[in-house]
Amino acid sequence: MFRFVIGFTGRVGLGSETRLEVMLDTDRDSNTGVQGGEYALDCSSAEEEAAPRPSLLTAQDGDAYGSSPSSLLFSSTPHSVNFQIAAADVGDPSSFDFWVFVEQNGKLVDTAPTHVVVPSPSKPWRYPRRAVPAAGTVYPVERYDDASDTSLTETEIPWRLILLALFGLGALLGIGGYTYDTLHRKPPTKPSITE
Repeated sequence: MFRFVIGFTGRVGLGSETRLEVMLDTDRDSNTGVQGGEYALDCSSAEEEAAPRPSLLTAQDGDAYGSSPSSLLFSSTPHSVNFQIAAADVGDPSSFDFWVFVEQNGKLVDTAPTHVVVPSPSKPWRYPRRAVPAAGTVYPVERYDDASDTSLTETEIPWRLILLALFGLGALLGIGGYTYDTLHRKPPTKPSITE
């Protein structure tokens, strides 16, 4: 069984028109599947649905097809989402790459891991991080943190307040510069007339 627990720094509502996906690149080739993933654990809500509906998306010939295998389990809280699925239902990979994204109303809201230059599918997380365990041994439990994500959508600070503070600081600097210039400006000298 594979289990994914996605934790959020703040409260997240998986309401209508929201989609959260854990993309799985099980062959570790970003040129195959859909956007590099052979499978995706999907949690989506249509406009008329109150609760999110989980499904397994499988890439075939460039398209994603949904299914609901009996091993797929899903639960959520305001601070986390939990997927569980049998390894056999996602091709029984010994190692895989993965990333997470959230869309609202068809627009990408967040991805993890976050990278400044490259999108998540180009530089995903890898499980397991080290060598694949020997046959018959337990796979490790690993934690992956999106520590590089410092976007305003990830913080508790309202972005409008930040912009207002920057505008206020600019205004204060402008007024201060004008006042300094006015107080320290030398009066213009009159040209002298020499005879």
